Amino acid sequence: MYQDGLGHEPVTVVGSIRSRVAVYTGLSSRAASADTVNDYGAAVIAREAELLRAAAARLATLDFYPRPVRTGRVRIVHAPWFFALPGLRRFHGYELGLLILVRAPLDEVTEDLVTHELCHVWQLQHRPFFWLSYLWQGYRDNEFEREARRAVELSRPR
Repeated sequence: MYQDGLGHEPVTVVGSIRSRVAVYTGLSSRAASADTVNDYGAAVIAREAELLRAAAARLATLDFYPRPVRTGRVRIVHAPWFFALPGLRRFHGYELGLLILVRAPLDEVTEDLVTHELCHVWQLQHRPFFWLSYLWQGYRDNEFEREARRAVELSRPR
């Protein structure tokens, strides 16, 4: 049995894919549903697929880049341990290539957060070395951070 530090009900680590997905994402076993498969053949739970679809639809309303964001291999991973590392405690989400790491369990993650992080995936798809800009621009005033924040604001339903 496994119980995370956030008080979610325990789920079995071994057993059905439903249980393994629940442990991996931070959702309870009842909330996990491996009803979708991504481009790698990995099971994607319904909440993860819902967040990715909604964020991609929001980004599709913007003309920042010539091609729409490709989400077929993108995963959202509940990784609270990552945000305990020094320098990362202030973040709620973090894009690492095709992984979007989130501090909160998926059932608590907002569409705005996923839209922001998926915008970084989109940036990476069009400008593979965009992350180097953080070396000289820093975080807060970085042009790509401003663009991701603008994407959230412009695509937010009114």
